Amino acid sequence: MMRIMQASILLTFFTLILTDSEAEVAHINEISSSNIEERLANHHTTLLLFYSPGCGHCTRLMPEYDIVCKDIGETLPEAVQCARIDCTANKDVCSTHQIQGYPTIKALRENFSCEYTGPRSRKDIYNWVKSVYHGVDDLTDPIKVAESIKENQFVIVAFMEAEHVHRKLIQSATCRKSSANFITISDPEIAKELKIETINTFNLFKNGVFEKVLSNVIDENSLVREIFFSVNPLVPEYTQETSDSVFSNEIMHYLAYIYDTPDSLAATKDALESYAASQVGKVRVFSVNSNEANNQNVITYFNIAKFPSLVFYNDGTSFFYHYDKSDVSIDTLESFVQGCIDGSISRYVKKQPVSEDWDSKSVKILVVDNLGEVFVKYPAGGLILVYAPWCGHCKAIMPTWDQIGDLVASTYPEMFVGKVDHTENDISDFNVSGYPTIFVCKSLTEKYAYTGERSLEGLTKLVETFASGEPLPTTEEKEEPDTQLDDDEDFHEDL
Repeated sequence: MMRIMQASILLTFFTLILTDSEAEVAHINEISSSNIEERLANHHTTLLLFYSPGCGHCTRLMPEYDIVCKDIGETLPEAVQCARIDCTANKDVCSTHQIQGYPTIKALRENFSCEYTGPRSRKDIYNWVKSVYHGVDDLTDPIKVAESIKENQFVIVAFMEAEHVHRKLIQSATCRKSSANFITISDPEIAKELKIETINTFNLFKNGVFEKVLSNVIDENSLVREIFFSVNPLVPEYTQETSDSVFSNEIMHYLAYIYDTPDSLAATKDALESYAASQVGKVRVFSVNSNEANNQNVITYFNIAKFPSLVFYNDGTSFFYHYDKSDVSIDTLESFVQGCIDGSISRYVKKQPVSEDWDSKSVKILVVDNLGEVFVKYPAGGLILVYAPWCGHCKAIMPTWDQIGDLVASTYPEMFVGKVDHTENDISDFNVSGYPTIFVCKSLTEKYAYTGERSLEGLTKLVETFASGEPLPTTEEKEEPDTQLDDDEDFHEDL
């Protein structure tokens, strides 16, 4: 989620840091509009931090980034440089590189750019840029190869012919967040020393020892997915600290076993592990302890009331499915997951009960089960606000929304104004990508997301236009849904 964070104390502190360091820092090059072409041309790989002096997240990252740059200068060749650029003073450069928030870290090479999306720790950032550097160009020194393999717990050694098609996968795969570093070799003698037998393969080393060949690689996604399954536990226990080893952008299907006692987990452990082993690369299996306070957000999200329970989650549709029977075996796991995928098992629909007084006020309280009814009662259609209770922007618009409700109720009796809590109601017919989103609806099937002014004046004009019978925008004319979210904290800050 893209959120804004401002802190004057941090801003003052960060300004002092920049005052001391901008004049001359040997291990961090200052990039600007006037020198960027020369600086990039003089180095094989550039680790570049895009920042803003007023960004609190940037302030917190700077000490870590400083150490990363020192490590790069001390351990990597001079061909790798560490740099930063102030986007407030060099807007043209940051626009060219499509910077959407601060801080952003990218690795730049000739005709190649990729963004770092991993944890903001010096170890993770350093290992990533080293992997980007070593992953594309062959390592030819057997001593350096051996040292690189021993430096990290997991290393992928790509043994590739110079023109093999899979070489293209390495460059893109190294960009993406991964638990393993990449090394590329083409020398058969080095491969022999490493006990790699087959050329044009990706080979996993664990703690310096050859582990296995990644045998199911057909494209970039499958490579990243197979690495993910290979370096993480077969059935991990979910916690806030282990979430990165549970979830991956390359995985569509998840199966969670949510338990309440150690005995219930122990009773199903063998079945879970056997099933997980048969579904490597297809279904991510994990467990969740319902008694852990920090896991309550998961329990709430999946709306689990009975333990133990199985939950199948489809990340492509955001649908989930419940199984709360006591018999958990490989057969039941297979049939449950297959039924969820093929549609023979109905998805769980999260919904609130219809309030007896849902229609008593000018703003109608809408839930899953009265969305159809409101269009019968108000045939001219209306406006629906989709919100989340925790969303700051939603709280801000509510008084104005009540005024719009009063306007419609008194002036256009065949129209309605409503609101629906999206955190408690799965309204799958509405494409919601952020909060708040306002939908202009003639019916459940004929609607569009409004992205104009949210002021009283702007919304009043919207009501008048809609009431006049003006046609809704066509597919080509529809604007993208608003994606403004709450403004507490996040990985990036909005520009």
